[in-house]
Amino acid sequence: MSVYNTFPPVLRNDSDFDGAARAIAPKLDENLSLSEYALIYSRIDELPEIALDALAYDFNIKWYDYSFTVEEKRSVIKEAYKIFRFIGTRYAVERALTSIYPVAKVIEWFEYGGKPYHFKVTIWDNANDKEKCKSVLQKINYYKNVRSILEEATYIVTVQSKARVYCGAVASGIKKNVYCTAKKFEVWQRTEASVKMRCGVKTTGRKTERHMITAREV
Repeated sequence: MSVYNTFPPVLRNDSDFDGAARAIAPKLDENLSLSEYALIYSRIDELPEIALDALAYDFNIKWYDYSFTVEEKRSVIKEAYKIFRFIGTRYAVERALTSIYPVAKVIEWFEYGGKPYHFKVTIWDNANDKEKCKSVLQKINYYKNVRSILEEATYIVTVQSKARVYCGAVASGIKKNVYCTAKKFEVWQRTEASVKMRCGVKTTGRKTERHMITAREV
């Protein structure tokens, strides 16, 4: 619907005002279509990256990193107000880290028998970006308690890797059960791997059965 249709009839019935209204209406329609861009915080998931960077600067988010991915930037900005509210607490540290990594846990000194006011962090990551790890750990100083000291940071890198293992057996009787187990398999720079094994059972008859088995090693 055009803005022109909202003009009162008394103006539209006047030839002079009607002409001016018809001339102005298209520009007002254009401005109306741009009004949604006045909404910023509620549209974080739609904003372009350049707008996210400007928003982080305006909010003075010290732990914001311009090298983050777009999705990480959105997450950091959305969590910022909660972190500002509880800054200096364990909650703020964990919240800030989980805005970047899938899972992060803070362990305080009295939970592992360490020195007073020291703490450790354990971070579960899906990649192995050393520069990013270093940058994030440096930024912990912005939202941790001033007296607290980061004693240790542990990164657990989890990457799924698939490998096929074939094994088979020939049975001379009517029925034979065959169990296949992967005793050892090499996984380069992985803490967890999922291995699919295709096991075939060949009998003296015409039927061949195949079973899919999943083995997991941590």
